[in-house]
Amino acid sequence: MASVNVTVEDFSPLISFSAGGWIDSSNDPDISLYSAKSFRAAKSSGAEASFEFTGSAVFVYGGFRSDYGPYTLTLDNQTVNGNAHSVTPRVGLLASFTGLSETPHHLHLANAGSAMDIDQIVYQTNSAAAPGKVALFSQRDESQAKSKPGMDIGLFIGIVLILASVFIGVLATVIFLRRRKSRLIPRVSAVASKLSIGNVEKGKAEPPTPPLPLQKPPSSPEPKAQTPSWQKSEPRLFRSPSTASRSSMRTSMPTDRVLNRPTRPPQLHLARKESTNRVSRD
Repeated sequence: MASVNVTVEDFSPLISFSAGGWIDSSNDPDISLYSAKSFRAAKSSGAEASFEFTGSAVFVYGGFRSDYGPYTLTLDNQTVNGNAHSVTPRVGLLASFTGLSETPHHLHLANAGSAMDIDQIVYQTNSAAAPGKVALFSQRDESQAKSKPGMDIGLFIGIVLILASVFIGVLATVIFLRRRKSRLIPRVSAVASKLSIGNVEKGKAEPPTPPLPLQKPPSSPEPKAQTPSWQKSEPRLFRSPSTASRSSMRTSMPTDRVLNRPTRPPQLHLARKESTNRVSRD
């Protein structure tokens, strides 16, 4: 099986750095010299870093500068001393270990009281599983280191835009529904009134019943004028025993007056009775 080179950048979690001894130098003026434009620098004495891998060789790269100095690299039980001092800033090989057995190995790096940095670690392996695993960490961590600030800002802006779009959409929907409702109410009223009028004309619906008029309370019947007792009784003809008296009464009181007209007052009737009696006596 062919050997595969696996690159592990300084920001990968596969490399363990001692707390407080290393700093991120992403704003360094010579950052363009480093792989992935990133490196980890040891500015205090006693700064340490460690890395574990399974492979047949390992290569450690770092910077060389005028303010850098000695350092030590230990692989398992093998120690290498080096010096990172250089007048001209550059990036190069700090140490390498080759001809190793294809077994797990432990790499340890420490500065010797002066500054130094680590750019990346490259190791060779024949394992089919190790390259993919380590490469995955390397590529993922590199992409996160490059895109993390921008991604955070982009994510924030995206969330704000989404929320603003949702708010505007909801507000527009509410305004549209209110306007539509205000327009539909008069139309529905007009259509309903037209339908009711049309149904009444066609006989499909009865017109509204007008309110009943107020009924007057029943009034007590007015008292009728009483007819005098003398008008109730029909006139009677006093007949005398003689025929002459009856003929004289007929000539003195016309028939139509007796039958069709009201009788005269009692005084007149009495006077006529007396005259009749006188005639009969005579």
